[in-house]
Amino acid sequence: MPSPSPQTILITGSSGLIGRIVASALIEAGHDVRGFDIGPPRRMDPMTCPTILVNLTDATALYTACQGVDHVIHLAATPNAYAQFTAQLVDPNFIGLHNIVEAAGRASVKRLILASSVQATDYTTRPAIPSLQHQGGKNWYALSKVFAEHAGRFAHDRHGLDVIAARIGWFLSNQGGRKHIDRAGEVAAFLSHHAAARFFLA
Repeated sequence: MPSPSPQTILITGSSGLIGRIVASALIEAGHDVRGFDIGPPRRMDPMTCPTILVNLTDATALYTACQGVDHVIHLAATPNAYAQFTAQLVDPNFIGLHNIVEAAGRASVKRLILASSVQATDYTTRPAIPSLQHQGGKNWYALSKVFAEHAGRFAHDRHGLDVIAARIGWFLSNQGGRKHIDRAGEVAAFLSHHAAARFFLA
């Protein structure tokens, strides 16, 4: 089966753990990957791809970054169930989401992939076909992901974007941490590094 033609892909949150893994997999597959993040990787790691270091609240910078892009993978957010709403969630998870939806729409991006979370379903509802009707939220972070899924539907209706909301599970900083998930009984919500790379490649 022939490999898909190379695509130009923008990853927000490209310096984060998932962003770096996904960027590396896409680059290895021959795609042109660009990054957008508020800062460089932690621990002084090198950038995985050319990255614009700007806050998601800068709508103009996001629109510029979307020019000539085929697909946007929007991973940038505060991924913390205990985050303080005003200080930590509003800018990245609401304003930043608005900005990337509008930027991708105005730039005529083909597909927008939004990082949602299994927390958007309270970990309990597992419909065969995930639906916007099967949602919940026990904290403001989870509610921000419910909002993201509805924003994806809005982006499709308003801009004609092909949108995927990926309900990401428990993603660990290293594979050795899997034993903690086994003990916590959260195996069903686990997302390995390899599975994440395969998903975004697909």
